[in-house]
Amino acid sequence: MDNKAVEIIPPEAYPQVMPRAESEAFIQVLTSQGALARADRVVAEQRPIIGHAIAAHVSGLKSAFAAGDLDAAHAEAHEIRGLAGNAGFAAAGSISDKFCKYLDGTAGKGVTPDPLILRLHVEAIARATQARDEADRFGRAVAAELDALVAQRLAAKA
Repeated sequence: MDNKAVEIIPPEAYPQVMPRAESEAFIQVLTSQGALARADRVVAEQRPIIGHAIAAHVSGLKSAFAAGDLDAAHAEAHEIRGLAGNAGFAAAGSISDKFCKYLDGTAGKGVTPDPLILRLHVEAIARATQARDEADRFGRAVAAELDALVAQRLAAKA
């Protein structure tokens, strides 16, 4: 949640890594069906490890939230957001994304985040990583409702 200035670097400012023809051949290999199938197998093999990492981040999120450390809570949710899809927890990733965006949106407006909205997100993230079947069925609806609540609250504070 650090609000440091961001520098945009135009693509033409990056040095060329490899010749264009070699780059195009490399992209074809990376996007081939064989490469995608191998990547899917590797991700599937790593799912239990990713799941354990997500559980650790959820524990960290809950602890940070309980301690009132929103920067640490944001960092944990950011990690969950990045890992969740690969572990089969799409709903947890979506809700974590909404949590991060809410904190970013309130910080950008100088608004104190609503503790109830934060708690709802934290509990929904935790639940979505514990009950995969239930999360798959209801996760999108929960994420949409939380998103609507956040939008309403941010609009009211504007």
